[in-house]
Amino acid sequence: MIKQNKIKKTFAAAIISAAMIFSMIPASAFAVDSGTAGTPSVINVSTAEQLKAALGGSDTIHNIEGNSVVLSESVALTDVNIKVTEGDLKIDLNGHEILFGGTAFKEGIGLSGGNLAIADRTGGENGKITTALAEAKLINVGKGKLTVNAGTISATGAKSYGIYIKNSKSAKVVLQGTENSVAEISGKAYAIKQNGKGKVKIGSAAKVTIKKTNYYYKKNLPNRKYTVIKVKYITPAPQGVKVTEKSSKTAKIKWKKVTGADGYAVYRYSAKKDKFVKIKVIRDGLKLSYNYKKLKKGVKYSFKVKAYNIVSGKKVFSIYSAKKYIRL
Repeated sequence: MIKQNKIKKTFAAAIISAAMIFSMIPASAFAVDSGTAGTPSVINVSTAEQLKAALGGSDTIHNIEGNSVVLSESVALTDVNIKVTEGDLKIDLNGHEILFGGTAFKEGIGLSGGNLAIADRTGGENGKITTALAEAKLINVGKGKLTVNAGTISATGAKSYGIYIKNSKSAKVVLQGTENSVAEISGKAYAIKQNGKGKVKIGSAAKVTIKKTNYYYKKNLPNRKYTVIKVKYITPAPQGVKVTEKSSKTAKIKWKKVTGADGYAVYRYSAKKDKFVKIKVIRDGLKLSYNYKKLKKGVKYSFKVKAYNIVSGKKVFSIYSAKKYIRL
């Protein structure tokens, strides 16, 4: 009996000693991917495997294709901040949603040295990255390049930003996608906040809708306040258009190939209608010229060209090329 009591006392003393030792170790030593109290978990990623895990991936959730994580289902992340620290990564929303939430949330995806592309193989109408929390920077571009191919980036909380760009030459955002894909970016404070040297470039021909007004761009996005921007990527306009005299009554209009175009349309200015009218549709993406045979001496003839793609059986045209003219 005395021996048992000694064992109990020794065991109790060991527990107390262990408790004292553990009490001297900081709580942060046991934390996994978390910061101090009141801040979200920060997950640094530089590979597709790490990005997949950060997005709740497993053997049966999400797929990896090269450097791209393809979502297989929607994801809700609570108090999580994903930091792309290096590498060239891609998220293919594949028609699904990434929802950021939580009481400590301030930033969803941050670029701090790596590059990230946001895509949606369904065309951009369904894939989403969203948050409803206030004062959030849904995507914060600090260092690296963010490319938006397609999908919705939406921050609906008060004083929130869809995309926030640091004042740095190293912070870049490019809107660049394939024909007919759509990207929509919104934020209660700013859809896209450009700061100083942190700019947005439009890398593909696009119809940009801001406040119900349509613009056609292939340059930098205007730096002004707007809360919603919708981008529909379109077939690029033909470049290098030239008009030369082929004979006394014939002009040859030629242009450079538009990659991926299914065909072209040639337009001539009509003084009677006071607009450019279509005179020829060329149903061959490899044919890069057209002969117009009705010229009269002393008359000025102006021409423009459009490229088009066939989408769901319909022709989707680019904007006009630059105007070129000839006078015999």
